[in-house]
Amino acid sequence: MKDKNEETEDAMFETLFTQIGSRGKFQKRFNYLYNMLFVMLVSMPYYNIVMALAVPDHWCHLPGRNGTNYTLDQWKEITLPSSYATCCTRMLAQLCPLGAVRRNFEHNLMVLAEVTGCCQFGWEYDKTWYTETAPSRENWVCDKEIYITNLYSFNRVGDIVGTLVMGQLGDMCVGPDTDSVSVDPLSVDPLSVDPLSVVHGPGPQEILFAVTQSVSVIRIGRRPVFFISLAMLVVGRLVNAFISDMYYVFMAVTVFTSIPVTALYQTPLIIGIEVSASEERSLIALLQCIGWTAGLCTMPLVFWALSGDWSMFLIVSTIPSVFFLFSCNLFPESPRWYAAMGKTSKCVKVLKKIAKVNGKTLPEETLANFKLLNGKTEQAYGIASLCSSWRLAKNTFLISISWSLGNIMYYILMLNVSTMAGNPFMNFFWQSLVELPGYFVGNYLSEKLGRRWMNSGTFLIMALAHIPIILMINQPNLSWVITCMIVLIKLGVTVSGYAGYLQAMETFPTCVRQTGCALGSLAASIVGTLGPYIILLVSKQPVDP
Repeated sequence: MKDKNEETEDAMFETLFTQIGSRGKFQKRFNYLYNMLFVMLVSMPYYNIVMALAVPDHWCHLPGRNGTNYTLDQWKEITLPSSYATCCTRMLAQLCPLGAVRRNFEHNLMVLAEVTGCCQFGWEYDKTWYTETAPSRENWVCDKEIYITNLYSFNRVGDIVGTLVMGQLGDMCVGPDTDSVSVDPLSVDPLSVDPLSVVHGPGPQEILFAVTQSVSVIRIGRRPVFFISLAMLVVGRLVNAFISDMYYVFMAVTVFTSIPVTALYQTPLIIGIEVSASEERSLIALLQCIGWTAGLCTMPLVFWALSGDWSMFLIVSTIPSVFFLFSCNLFPESPRWYAAMGKTSKCVKVLKKIAKVNGKTLPEETLANFKLLNGKTEQAYGIASLCSSWRLAKNTFLISISWSLGNIMYYILMLNVSTMAGNPFMNFFWQSLVELPGYFVGNYLSEKLGRRWMNSGTFLIMALAHIPIILMINQPNLSWVITCMIVLIKLGVTVSGYAGYLQAMETFPTCVRQTGCALGSLAASIVGTLGPYIILLVSKQPVDP
């Protein structure tokens, strides 16, 4: 629940944006540039590592075919066992001379031998689709297959670290500002310190807040977090393209690169919602979803155009995001964050810029009105503030559960694309494209049914869709039913993700909005680390004929 100070501040901003424009040129430029085009471009360096780690069809290399007239398929039939052909080879020397093998093959006789050995001469890779991927270059197959799974999983560990750090940096006030009223640690009223607090009496959190207010350190904010995050993503992914021969360094850089991802999406979305009319929230979230889908659909086509060269693909799909590092003048700090942190002068400066772009004038009394609230400025303490009231803690828990369930289903479906038959680039394209109608359905139903009922109903439908998959998984003649259910689940994940994201933007107060979203992403990333291992376990299970 919001206290009177926060309600007054919200009312003041609603009035101000009515006067300076909440649907003007500034809002349109910001939302289409950062919540659609930027999201489209940055989704590629975020997910290009998934495609770069694809494992092409492979088999054991056995020297000697050049001295025969066998085709590749004939040679594979002779040298590879009937099962586990990717990691084993027949020990021909223990069976019979090569000439006898040739005579047997020419008379269509089966060369039966299950005496196998490891791929001591290395592997050969199918280059139908990929010229080279990181696993095919470094032979991360067979006994090193776990290398890829670990990379996928540790990539989510980076998300966890990022949500712990970046989310709080985007919200936290970690020191006094020249615009702020000074605070005496010994005279702090505990109830006025935390506007979300329901504890009647001083506690450790209130005392800690009073002490930190007397220490002069640097404030952070959402704008610097955004540009730091973008620089980390771009630099890390470009480095990834050149260091696959050093596996543990490659893993460390992959983790480093995934740290800022959550902040890159949440920061422009939060600012866009805060400076726009409340009726535009659904549209802003929809723009970001469209940008995300457009990026994921473009990415496999870029990889395909580069003939499946993973190193060049990482570079080409990452470079476009660099241009946004030079857009500092177009990306403002959130005026609501400035007001929440007591930086009234900077808040007014941003509002004047918005008014100027929209062709409006900021009322002269704005600064004086904000200073009246300055003595009661709300403060953000990070994750601890999310437990300061029962209602806020409950909403945080439910949002985290919703995001976690949707995240692991989405991640498993996305990683499983590489195991599907056919063109891997088009498989990725079609699975990404199916998200687009889900966003429009989510946008429509969220307005008609509300966020809560639509989110809950979608999870129920997805749960029911798993039942026929479980019952028909070993019935090849009903594979079309399974495909339809998977498409339905992917649509459901998209719809629920859209509703849940929008719900979080509207549920958390300004002072903990980015921290609350970061905690939801944290829970989702922790659960998401299990996804690659689930796929690995399934791939090891025998399939009934």
